[in-house]
Amino acid sequence: MKRFAILNPVAGNGKTGRLQRQLLEKISDIIGGYAVSEYPGHCSEIAARESSADVFVAIGGDGTIGEVVNGMDCTRQRLAVIPTGTGNSLARDMGIRTLKQAFTRVHAEGDSPIDLLDFSFTFSDGTAGRRLCTSTASIGYAARVTDLANRHLKKLGPLCYPVASFYAALRNSAIPLHVSVDGEQGDDLWRTGIIFQNVRFAANFELFPDTCSSDGSADLMETDAGFFGQVLHIVSVLTRLGFYRPVSVRSAASVDLELQHPQLLMIDGEIVRDIIRVSMKVKPGALRCCR
Repeated sequence: MKRFAILNPVAGNGKTGRLQRQLLEKISDIIGGYAVSEYPGHCSEIAARESSADVFVAIGGDGTIGEVVNGMDCTRQRLAVIPTGTGNSLARDMGIRTLKQAFTRVHAEGDSPIDLLDFSFTFSDGTAGRRLCTSTASIGYAARVTDLANRHLKKLGPLCYPVASFYAALRNSAIPLHVSVDGEQGDDLWRTGIIFQNVRFAANFELFPDTCSSDGSADLMETDAGFFGQVLHIVSVLTRLGFYRPVSVRSAASVDLELQHPQLLMIDGEIVRDIIRVSMKVKPGALRCCR
């Protein structure tokens, strides 16, 4: 079995690059080669190039994993994860909390299937894009939190998302959109945010304790909260008390969104800008992860 490692040196605010030698030494006995990404999107290019690999070892955060998955052939290649990013949503959901646990999983021969969320989207200039998602995608409040954390607060490490959450709440506002779930006619709504969730964790937060990554559906969270409501929700999540949820959550195999104004779309921690339409379809069991 040929294992190939792809390392993103900027993941975790550069922590992955600083630990590069130690990380690669830990798995040197089982990998047939490795590559270090040099620019956004490079992980996808590397995965597509290494077509003979049986297993890709993604070393980085959720964005790194997302890039690798979008470049690999999920029908015949597997994924192993060494989480060195900031949020590490997928790794947390898989029960990987330490590097020691991650190295054990890399050596594992077995695997478990998880669902993928297949996103198609249209930009404001009419061009189209597509991306597979392993963990979390969002429009509105949560996308703005991620954008703020990525651009200005990464040096805070795991605290960047809680801090960004409070800052983003100061300017939280509803956006008009049309939502259609599982082919139904749909509704015109005003929402402060939409989250598509495939795993229990969104960055550091266990927002979806009942979500299953292999049940053939995604959880769709619709938030409708002003500043005080959003802050209460943040505190509720951070304290894990669950005393306030200004949201509705429903399961969906497919979702279509039409946006009146261009918005940010966050997919696995990466931001796509100027989106006016989004379609999501669940691909059941499409990714096999070493466990």
